[in-house]
Amino acid sequence: MLGFFVATVVDRWKTIFGNIGFIDSAALYVTSSVQGTDEETRMHRRNLIRYLCLTQVLVLRDISMRVRKRFPNLDAVIAAGKQQFSKFVDTFKTRSL
Repeated sequence: MLGFFVATVVDRWKTIFGNIGFIDSAALYVTSSVQGTDEETRMHRRNLIRYLCLTQVLVLRDISMRVRKRFPNLDAVIAAGKQQFSKFVDTFKTRSL
């Protein structure tokens, strides 16, 4: 009986952990898909990866209490040095109202 319970808990944890979106594969896809060496292309790639990082923070805010305490609202994300995301966050705020 205990083995069944442990197996169920571990399986549920693995499923939840597997469903969390990590940006590694998406970042590699962006890096390989957006090709070019000029400054504009580099900035496009960099901004896409920054948006992926912001999305990761927003998702983890909903999952982890530790991240929720670090970033209690979107203004805390901006205050933490994420000013380059301010336009994206502003559009996110207006859409979520």
